[in-house]
Amino acid sequence: MKFKVKGKVKIVTDEIQVGKQNYPKRTIVIDATPAEEESLICIDFVGGAGVAKIQGKRPGDIVEIEFTIKGREWNGKYYNNVSGWGCELITPIEQIKEPVKSPVNENDLPF
Repeated sequence: MKFKVKGKVKIVTDEIQVGKQNYPKRTIVIDATPAEEESLICIDFVGGAGVAKIQGKRPGDIVEIEFTIKGREWNGKYYNNVSGWGCELITPIEQIKEPVKSPVNENDLPF
């Protein structure tokens, strides 16, 4: 079962090699909450084609990621794995505009 999530890129890790076959792996961390409280999600991309899908993504970019969640048991403990399958750039950081703060005039009271 595949899921999708939109969020702001927080971190993109450097590539590492994993497993006996030395597969390339990178992790992207996104903040998927539009509210003030962070909701960070770590998503792994494995293999040459997977790692390539997050190439060029930078902290601050808004992305939509397609992923699956799988669970497994190992030595009596259960673990989840969140695997990315696609990553679409929605808004690059250059196009994200910060809200403009207007100067506060203490003599300009609303009453």
